[in-house]
Amino acid sequence: MTGSQEVAATAVDNIDSLVTEILEHDYADNEVSLGRILCGKQEMQVVLKVVAVRESFIFDEFEDLTEFGQVIEKQDCDHDWENMGGYSQCTYSHCQAVKNE
Repeated sequence: MTGSQEVAATAVDNIDSLVTEILEHDYADNEVSLGRILCGKQEMQVVLKVVAVRESFIFDEFEDLTEFGQVIEKQDCDHDWENMGGYSQCTYSHCQAVKNE
């Protein structure tokens, strides 16, 4: 796993608390720094941001909605699970489903 993947993997530990804080405090969004990475001389910060206001969503191609706190299996994928250390993620780019170990 690359350093940037290790930083991004910490999102799993943060996502539920961000969503819970939005629901409990009626925030429009909530974010946390997952860490910083160095690419040559370029420093970058990796941020996990949860947005609750639809008008503020960035463009994406996701059609499936997942209920908070539940894992919903995609029906059109045979899943090739990769252990990510504490959770597994489907390696197929069209899927990327995640399940807790």
